[in-house]
Amino acid sequence: MKTVIEQIEQQFRLFHAAGCSVEQVMVAEEQLGLRFADEYRNYVLDYGAISFGSHEFTGLNVDSYINVTDVTRQERELRDKLPADCYVVQQLGIEGLVIMQHQSGAVYQLDESGNCSRIADSFSGYLANLL
Repeated sequence: MKTVIEQIEQQFRLFHAAGCSVEQVMVAEEQLGLRFADEYRNYVLDYGAISFGSHEFTGLNVDSYINVTDVTRQERELRDKLPADCYVVQQLGIEGLVIMQHQSGAVYQLDESGNCSRIADSFSGYLANLL
């Protein structure tokens, strides 16, 4: 993850929140009824949440509109096709597209119709694809 973050910083101005505590991660996981992928867990511990260019990503220690717990709960209420073992990492705001990560680490794109496609093997892989 750090390598991708360094690449982002070379090309964009990176914004991030304060990292969170292990206890905050555990509370968020309990509230969502899942375990974050190790990479996402380390991301929120180190960065809280990040944004660069026109991209904002969910995390912890941030306002509700990008808080992973709040956003995932909201999307679960709106979409019956959002798997219970996934959490939202980015709301694209384009035609209802949502980027979510399975607790195993794979990243998927979900559209309004419920069509789901795998787009990256990991969160860092997804970020790297945006560069």
